[in-house]
Amino acid sequence: MTPPTRSRWLFLALLASLGANMFLAGYLLGARPPFGPPPGPPNPLRLLEHMAEQLPPDDASLLHAAVESNRPELDELGRRHREFPDRVRAVLRADPFDPQALARLFEEQDRREAQVRERFQSVLIKVAAAMSPEGRRRIAGFRPEDHPPPPGRDR
Repeated sequence: MTPPTRSRWLFLALLASLGANMFLAGYLLGARPPFGPPPGPPNPLRLLEHMAEQLPPDDASLLHAAVESNRPELDELGRRHREFPDRVRAVLRADPFDPQALARLFEEQDRREAQVRERFQSVLIKVAAAMSPEGRRRIAGFRPEDHPPPPGRDR
């Protein structure tokens, strides 16, 4: 091989390697979820609304009425839940850092999550007791993962 031919092959090998690396990088980066924290638990109101979509009309009306009667409290709890990461960041940035403030914040969040869970459960129990057997069967077959939130919407 003459030196000009070797440099041509070296250039082609370098170009092929660069192309393969760019393809691999695009594949790996494209397969990853977007940056940011993983989604939290599903929004209880949205879960109930998705359940209602699966029910016979009379049972859906019962569930809609229960959702509406609990909406103000659940919306407020949801708002506080969404603010939680900002509150954690504020405590972590404070100088001097107060570990007890962070502990209190986590305890408060645990109480809120328990309140949301208890309210969700009580609504579902009350509505299921008033539902038709067909409605209860449909709820029994409901799977939240089959009803993802619309893109750009919170869970």
